[in-house]
Amino acid sequence: SSYARHLGIDTEGEPDLLWIAEQAYSAPAPDQWEEYVDSGGQIYYFNVVTGVSTWTHPLEDQFRTLVMRCRADKHQVAKVGLRGSNAGISSGVAILFLIYKIGCATGILIRDCKGFRI
Repeated sequence: SSYARHLGIDTEGEPDLLWIAEQAYSAPAPDQWEEYVDSGGQIYYFNVVTGVSTWTHPLEDQFRTLVMRCRADKHQVAKVGLRGSNAGISSGVAILFLIYKIGCATGILIRDCKGFRI
């Protein structure tokens, strides 16, 4: 729940987006990244190719983008309605492509809020 808020999700107002936080929280480090724990118990990530280390998950920005795109798509559908809107289709394709990129980077299967593989 706190990680969902960290990603910018309103946990009470946007329960339909909580699946993104669940996936982000459990996402393994992508290729070329390794996860470590410092002496204080904090998780950090190290890129074995570039030598860069970071306290945030390397895919966090992509998960934040996914939250924003899903939110925008939801607002677009609410604004114009389901009938006659191609904007919802193109936005949906962009969301699926982003999910695909995250899945390719991590090797995990992303699942929606009902547990279906995306």
